[in-house]
Amino acid sequence: MEQWRAEVVALWEKGKSLFIVSHLEMENRVVAARNLSPLKKSLSSRQQLMDLGLWVSAGKAFHAESITIGVDSDVGIGTSLVSMYSKCRDIVGSHRVFDEMPDRNLVTCNAMIRGCSRNGDMGSASFSFERMLEKTEVTWAEMIDGYARNGVIIAARRLFNCSPHEMRNLVTWTVMIDGYVRIGQLKTARQLFEEMPQRNCYSW
Repeated sequence: MEQWRAEVVALWEKGKSLFIVSHLEMENRVVAARNLSPLKKSLSSRQQLMDLGLWVSAGKAFHAESITIGVDSDVGIGTSLVSMYSKCRDIVGSHRVFDEMPDRNLVTCNAMIRGCSRNGDMGSASFSFERMLEKTEVTWAEMIDGYARNGVIIAARRLFNCSPHEMRNLVTWTVMIDGYVRIGQLKTARQLFEEMPQRNCYSW
C-alpha cells in the first residue's frame, strides 16, 4: 500500500491530473473486509486513483486483478467497483459489476443509484430505487438530488413530498431546496427553506 501511495505522490508531482475516488471510504471498506491479505488491500488502494481519461483502462485492469486474486465477490470490493466505474462515466461497467455481485447491501444499492443519477440515467436509478425493500435517508436523498440535478424538478418534489417523515432529514431538505435554486425558482426555494425544521451552514 505504501508503494502505491508513493507512486501517487510521484504522479502528482509530475503534474498529472488525478481523480480521487472515495479515498477514505474505500480504504475503510477494504480494511473491514474479511480475510483480506496485504495484496487485496493494495488492490483497493490502487482503485482510489482513477482519472476520467488516463485511468479508466487502469481501473479495468484492477477489476481484472480483483477477480484473479478472488476478492471481487466481497461486497465491499464490489461496491467500490460500482462506484469506480460510475465515477469514470462507465455506467455500463457499473451495471455489469452490480448485476454480477452475489451479495449486495444498502450501500451497494445507494452507490448504484448515485452512479446512474450522476450519469443522467434516472430511469435505471428509479428502477433500482423501486426494487429496494429497505431504504435509508441516503437512498431518498440520492433519488431526490438525482431528479433535481437532471432537471426533473417536478419528480424530485413529488418524491420529496411522499418520503416518510423519518427519512426527511437535513440533507433531504437541502438537496430539494438546491434543486429549485439550480433552475432559478428562488421564491419556491425560499418558501421551502422557511419550512425546514432545522438548518445548518449548508442550508444557508
